[in-house]
Amino acid sequence: LKNTTESMVRFALREVLAQEKLVLSRDDLSRLMAGVLNGLKPAYITTPRGDAFSRTVEMDASYLANVYTKIYNALEEIRAKH
Repeated sequence: LKNTTESMVRFALREVLAQEKLVLSRDDLSRLMAGVLNGLKPAYITTPRGDAFSRTVEMDASYLANVYTKIYNALEEIRAKH
């Protein structure tokens, strides 16, 4: 079972950091990733055979927008602490 949410967050985060022209310390990046991933709740389904899994939340059209929202919220928290 692969956590595809993590790779989606990394992709979106690279885009956000490039657009915002931000460079985060390792600690801040870890806090941001933890904040984003903790805010995204996983949901799974299984095939009739029970041997393949799919993240149902990622099929939702608004899921990626939610990922970006979580990233910007986590960035605001980090900025507020500095």
